[in-house]
Amino acid sequence: MQFKELSTGTGTFIIKTGPGYFQGIQVNVSAAAVTLQIFDGVSSSAPAVAIAGGAAAFPLSAVGTTPNYIYDCHFSQGLTIIVGGSGTLSMTVTYY
Repeated sequence: MQFKELSTGTGTFIIKTGPGYFQGIQVNVSAAAVTLQIFDGVSSSAPAVAIAGGAAAFPLSAVGTTPNYIYDCHFSQGLTIIVGGSGTLSMTVTYY
């Protein structure tokens, strides 16, 4: 298993290129205005397939202040996470 912490604010983060397995995300710190989109793809301009969020990013505050999202799914092209909104963010992405 590998992990990567994201704590740099908004942006597009290519976590892994090529096929792999996305276990989940543990949100360590989140502001109410932070949103996520998760894709199977490696392009910030045209992500291939939505894993979560799709065309409408979902707010992290919808589940609680420090939610744990479990996906347990394979991806074929890469794992890209788009963080939007504003505020403080720290989350740990786990994948293979």
